[in-house]
Amino acid sequence: MHGSVLDNANGKLKGVAYNLQQFIVADAAATASSLTNVLNILPAGTKLVLTLNLSGFTTTAYSTLTLNGGKIVIDEISADVSGTGVDVNGTPALVKGTVDFSGRTIKVE
Repeated sequence: MHGSVLDNANGKLKGVAYNLQQFIVADAAATASSLTNVLNILPAGTKLVLTLNLSGFTTTAYSTLTLNGGKIVIDEISADVSGTGVDVNGTPALVKGTVDFSGRTIKVE
């Protein structure tokens, strides 16, 4: 579910989207053995002290500004999550919290 508003006078688009998302934090060994279609951002051989599998309600606020043939895109993501985890010793954990991401992209077309 989402909604947005476009201001044609200045080329600014603002909106918000609501989703259910899953967030997985795992090292390469866990990813290779049990998960598929996962973006691997850790260097090979990295060993994390905790593996998490979280899901929850996500709010994404976004803005796009068109200026001189380029676009500036800003996303802010906040998710209230819960799930399970396990440490390197195999000790299980129940996890509840918030995940926040913020980013921007500059695109020249």
